Formats: sequence, C-alpha cells, structure tokens
Amino acid sequence: MRYIGSKQNLLAEIRSVVVAQNPNFKVFCDMFAGTGVVGREFKASHQIISNDILYFAYVLNAAHNGLPNNPDFSRLKKKLGHDPIDFLNKLSPKESDVAESDFMTLSYSPAGEAGRQYLTVRNALKIDRIRQTISQWLKSNDISEAESC
Repeated sequence: MRYIGSKQNLLAEIRSVVVAQNPNFKVFCDMFAGTGVVGREFKASHQIISNDILYFAYVLNAAHNGLPNNPDFSRLKKKLGHDPIDFLNKLSPKESDVAESDFMTLSYSPAGEAGRQYLTVRNALKIDRIRQTISQWLKSNDISEAESC
C-alpha cells in the first residue's frame, strides 16, 4: 500500500544504517509502522515489534508482520463448505442497498452527503459488506482475531 510518507523507497538505506549500528540484532522495533513496509523488510530474519496510533496500521501490521503463516480459516471453511475468500469475492451488493452502517459508502462514494468520488458506490458497498461479514464472523467465533486481519 503506497501513501504519502511511505518508507518503501528508503528500505535499502534503513537496512544499511540499522545493520551498521548493530549487525547482530534479533528484534526490530518499528515505532511509526504505518503500512509496515519497514517491518516486512526485516521480518524474515528478525522478531518484529510494530507501533502506530492508527487502527488501519495495526490491522496491516498484524496481518503482514504478526502472523507466522497465512491463516487457514479452518472453522469457517467447515461452516461454509468452501473457501471464505471466494465467498467474500462473490458478494455483490446492489447500489440500492445502502444502509446507515455503510461507513465506506457514505464517507467515500457519491452515495454520501459529501458526494465524494474516491470509490464507486458499488466498490464502496462491496468493501462495507466484506467488513461487516468479517466482523460478524469474528463476533460469532467463526474466525480468530488473527484471521480477521
């Protein structure tokens, strides 16, 4: 994920400075983790500790840097009878189905009061339905906290 402030283009320089200061370090602490690109740079060879004030940063870092391997969704696969990612990809909400709980749709698409156009109504609704479905799966204990990220 690219955004203003990303350290993606600085990774080689960051690695060289850190290794020059302490070549035998085992733990890397990313104090302003953002999207987690710096933590991912060191993940293969170090324990990663990430910190950031934003919730989206927590989710990204938990998913990319906090899991030892990809989640298997075993409980949910058993309940659904098929892959949950396929299930989410096939969600197809109608533009007429906008509800008060559709944060992305009301905040970032033309369906909201501000008429923003960051996302189409269709794409924003799909994001909302995916978010809501994952939240429900977590609440009903069909997925773990790690799988929800």
